[in-house]
Amino acid sequence: RNVSVQVSFGPNPLVPLPFSCRMVNGAAQADVETLAGGEQKDGKYDVLFPVGLPDEGPFEWLDGFLAKNPQYVELSDRKLLEWCARSGLTRSKTPTNSVDKPDMKFSVPGMDDAVIRRLLTHLATTANRNFVVPELKGNLLAAARQSMVKKFGMPKFKKVAVVVFGEPTAEFKTRTQELMVKDKKEQIESERKSKKVAAERLKLIEERKKKATEMLRRKREGEAAEEAKEEEPAKEPEEEIVVELTDEEKALWYRKSKTPDVHDSSIAKAYSEFSLPSVGEGFDEVRYEWQPEAVAATVLKEWQFAKKLTQRVDDLKPGEWFTTASAAWAKQLQEWRKTQAEWKDPKKRAALKEKQAEAKKKAAEEAKEKGLELEAEAETDAAMEVDPDTIDVMGLLDVADIGSGEPLFSNFGYEDWALVALRYELFLLVHSFKKD
Repeated sequence: RNVSVQVSFGPNPLVPLPFSCRMVNGAAQADVETLAGGEQKDGKYDVLFPVGLPDEGPFEWLDGFLAKNPQYVELSDRKLLEWCARSGLTRSKTPTNSVDKPDMKFSVPGMDDAVIRRLLTHLATTANRNFVVPELKGNLLAAARQSMVKKFGMPKFKKVAVVVFGEPTAEFKTRTQELMVKDKKEQIESERKSKKVAAERLKLIEERKKKATEMLRRKREGEAAEEAKEEEPAKEPEEEIVVELTDEEKALWYRKSKTPDVHDSSIAKAYSEFSLPSVGEGFDEVRYEWQPEAVAATVLKEWQFAKKLTQRVDDLKPGEWFTTASAAWAKQLQEWRKTQAEWKDPKKRAALKEKQAEAKKKAAEEAKEKGLELEAEAETDAAMEVDPDTIDVMGLLDVADIGSGEPLFSNFGYEDWALVALRYELFLLVHSFKKD
């Protein structure tokens, strides 16, 4: 752990040795056997880029493909975790992010900051091997695909995009059901083991209580303590686990996992930009494994529409109309609350009434100049009493004055203001959606 290893194959040793021997690169040709690195018939090495939808079988397809084609090397974060586990590295916390981008919490700088991951990709471009690059989110984005394809731009590599969209093959469905049965068996075994451990713990506690009681009784009666002979409990034969899938489970094409393929927050930010690969992005071939291109395009479009109904849009920006109207509403709401405070203050109420009377008089004069007649008289008696319970709320011309100078909202509490603000904000949202 935390050790860098340098390997030298010769032909000469880096430092003098106390003995003489041939190194690997110094061996005679007749003494060594050169193994091919999986080179294809056309003289190139394959670099596959699987393109699939999250939680719809892309990694299950990859596992099946690698089982049939062991000459391919997987380049991914999940594979890097497997290599770390074999090397004895342990994480401080179980990964909680996703299969595509699991949490690298090894407390090792090179691992946690993805330096080793980038280094492996750089070294892979110099190796003569077949690779699979299952960057699930990255392979769904055109810019990320082009960036990765450029890294394998040497003539010795054949870049192939493998699209796994839509209804899978019968072989994949069978494998999915086998994995679901396996998952169910493991869950039952885990529950049985937990119950067995709990039962053994309870039994041990009861035996200790029984022994303590017996020793206390013998001590009181003056009897010599006898060594208890522990009898080995008879092993009960374990019942064979039989698991059957329900009709609903049998109809599923993909297996559900506790850990998502891609985290929801990552999907929400990028799903609208997901697209199918094309030869113009630098691929030598685009291969459709399950469904043809037209069907795959329809599946992607429907999947994106479905996500629009459930995914949160964090980068949504309101239009100019909403921004202007919302600012005007905030200003108006502030003025109304100021008017309410002035009405409740006896010292400021008289000044508020004078201000309202002047505003009415000015409005009447302006209307007279334009040749209009106002229903209400300009000079209204400031002391006129109006019963707020009898007025027609929808017929008021000004909610800030019900006729006696009192605002309609004079007795509003915190909850009333919150409801008013919520109702108007919903109104703005509906109309801005139509405009934007």
